[in-house]
Amino acid sequence: MVEIYSRALKERFYGSRCSVAYLFRACWYIALAIAPIYIAYSSGGFWRRSSTYLEQPSVHFTKSLIVAASSSDGSRVLQYSSMEKLNYLWGYQNVRQPTAKAWDVDSNLDTKADSIHINLVFPLFPSDASVVSVSCFVLFHASFMDVVPMEIESGLFVQHSGGVVGNQFTYAGDLRLRQRNALSKYSSNGVRTVYSYPIINDTSIKSVQDADLTTLMLQTEARNETLVSFGTGVWSQSSSPSTFNLSLHFTVPQMEVTYVPSASEAIKFAFIQWIAMFFILYFFGSFIRNFVYEENVVQTTRIKDGTPIMKAHQF
Repeated sequence: MVEIYSRALKERFYGSRCSVAYLFRACWYIALAIAPIYIAYSSGGFWRRSSTYLEQPSVHFTKSLIVAASSSDGSRVLQYSSMEKLNYLWGYQNVRQPTAKAWDVDSNLDTKADSIHINLVFPLFPSDASVVSVSCFVLFHASFMDVVPMEIESGLFVQHSGGVVGNQFTYAGDLRLRQRNALSKYSSNGVRTVYSYPIINDTSIKSVQDADLTTLMLQTEARNETLVSFGTGVWSQSSSPSTFNLSLHFTVPQMEVTYVPSASEAIKFAFIQWIAMFFILYFFGSFIRNFVYEENVVQTTRIKDGTPIMKAHQF
């Protein structure tokens, strides 16, 4: 003889709706629904209020900058602005027109700059004092088009100050997005343009104070989102004493953007946590349920499949 087919016979437990067994069953299901929420919430992050993602924005140099080099006594040896109105307000005093070159490098050919390079060569005269410090304010435009579409104009400071005389400064660093608060995914026109206007341009300059580096720094720091740079600068003396060389090199990596998730995204994340805890509690809770019923902790009526149901009275 060989086994052709088999089926399992169940043992069923019955009880009235007013019995302790039925009350235990109701409490078991309620606990199974509520306990995962409590555990997930108490462990933190159940309802996601902020989320992050990585995106490499499209960044380009706006061809706007301010450069100031000083001597040991704090006097300006040279200064320059790509905004002609500021040079005029300075009275062209110590304003030196540099030989400028700026270019982008797209290493992976995705139409986004992977690095930005700026090189300025200023003429120095024999009567000029020795340069010991340099400050540079560079303006960039960045476009983010992924989860939170936005356009931002950002000013970035590069500075060196020391007691050593030099005529060459080279800086290399990464561009990063700095945020104070998470960004909303929604805007009136589909793209966040709160800081899409430049910090400074020819039309906004009314006086020299408007272009003061301290003023520009405070305006930049007041913005919720802006670009910053983390890198290293090298101050040195070149072989050509008649020029001052300023070289800036910025890489554009993926940047971390923090945003406020939508209600559907928060619910989806909360449900994933709930369902994960539900299956864990269901697995261990089943042992408790089976023990209570199978060991007759509460009174029930047992009926096995295949057992004929007898009438209460037989005539």
